[in-house]
Amino acid sequence: MSPLSHLESAAAVAGTPAALELPGGSTVTTEEMGDWVAMNSSRVRTLLETIATSHPVRQARPAA
Repeated sequence: MSPLSHLESAAAVAGTPAALELPGGSTVTTEEMGDWVAMNSSRVRTLLETIATSHPVRQARPAA
């Protein structure tokens, strides 16, 4: 199982009624989901930026 499988599953149902269903069977409003996504995507970007700056990307070597 991919460490990002929960995000891949959420992306697969984005924009459908299933996107508002929580794992326990509860539902949320479109506004609640939008707020949650905005808050968490901001946090994920910050964390990934911190990680990325610690591990510089290697440049591919030119083909010979």
